[in-house]
Amino acid sequence: MEEGEKPRTFKRKRPPSKEATRLMVFALLSSVGLAAVLGYVFLPTLLHWEQQPKDPHYELAVIREGSLSRVVVVGSSFPRELGYFEIHLAVDGENLTFGPLQNGMEGTVSFLDANDNGILDREDYFLVEVETGKTYTFLIVPIEKSKEGGVGYITWEA
Repeated sequence: MEEGEKPRTFKRKRPPSKEATRLMVFALLSSVGLAAVLGYVFLPTLLHWEQQPKDPHYELAVIREGSLSRVVVVGSSFPRELGYFEIHLAVDGENLTFGPLQNGMEGTVSFLDANDNGILDREDYFLVEVETGKTYTFLIVPIEKSKEGGVGYITWEA
């Protein structure tokens, strides 16, 4: 292009036919309508999902100490308050439930909040009275979701 010369633009020699124009408008309105329907269906679900609190996940380890086993929290995705959880213990298939979780809890399953902050987090531990030759499954479960499964579990043999 030389100086002073106007850029060349594309110009149609004739406009599109009426049928083609109607088809393009129909396609545009259909796609906008589809987007609106999909938004109406999926957006409330997305917003509802975002508002629900996520459950943490706990990593546990077992340390055997004679007739006691110490179940130690060695990791967590994000800590929650103690009253949010209960403990399920299965001994050779027999299920026992302990909860809500609280510091100083004693019995078959005892609990100690290691840093006394009222939150289940790293270094907190449980003492479980065990009998030799039995299989134990220890499960930490949110109280209101006790039928859905746990957020931390471990199985061991005494």
